[in-house]
Amino acid sequence: MPQTHRSLRSSLAALLLAAPLLAGATCSSRPDPRAREQAAIHYDLGVQAMRGCDARAALNEYQRAVELDPQLDLAHNALALTYHLSFGDTDSAVRHYQKALEINPKFSEACTNLANAYLAQGRYDEAIPFYERALSDMLYKTPFIAENNLGWCYYKKGDAQRGVDHIRSAIIANPQFCLGHRNLGIIYGELGEPQKSADGFALYAKHCPEAADAHFRYGAALLKLQDTEGARRELQACIERSGGFEAAPKEGEERGCRKAQELNIVEDCQRYLRLLEQQ
Repeated sequence: MPQTHRSLRSSLAALLLAAPLLAGATCSSRPDPRAREQAAIHYDLGVQAMRGCDARAALNEYQRAVELDPQLDLAHNALALTYHLSFGDTDSAVRHYQKALEINPKFSEACTNLANAYLAQGRYDEAIPFYERALSDMLYKTPFIAENNLGWCYYKKGDAQRGVDHIRSAIIANPQFCLGHRNLGIIYGELGEPQKSADGFALYAKHCPEAADAHFRYGAALLKLQDTEGARRELQACIERSGGFEAAPKEGEERGCRKAQELNIVEDCQRYLRLLEQQ
């Protein structure tokens, strides 16, 4: 699934890393209390580093946390997220997601994240059962993320209708879920349905009005419909809101850490506007 943030790169340090440290922890093979306390401190330092957009510092802290307490499932999940989303190292991410689930089989966020890594690797058939496993957890706080990503997985696998159905279910569960609207816009655009694509991006821009990416995509879709005035309006909004590129970051990402992508979006908006002025 494209995830510019939100892919609009199914979640953040915010959704996953702020969870209580003792949630899901097991009692077997744990180190002494002092080591566990030190591991918790390094985990917290990693969270703070991610919030400050310092992925390398976060990686170091999470690595230290799992060295001190190899059974700290949250640290393995956080370490995996950092490998995956900040460094593109999905192989290392998969190992640590798997370790988090070995420690805590009911860790639904890690289920979704492992599926996301498989999705990024094109291992769709392996991803699907983990999305379904997360969705079967009635206590999972953000099932719409797994539902959306499952839909994207089916779409990438070649089953567009099933993919759309799952993404629509995610949006029904959370009508303000920007990534779901964005994904529908992308899918319909790739399927050659420009009006439905524009409708999806319109809802993306409506629910995430500060996201420059939303206005860019909506503006580009309106251009395809030959609505030049509407396109100009959205492209100008894209530039005005360039500070809000990642209004709906992917699970595990922090807002405001993707300035290079934001700059590319703004440059695209400016290029489209220049083309409109030449008409």
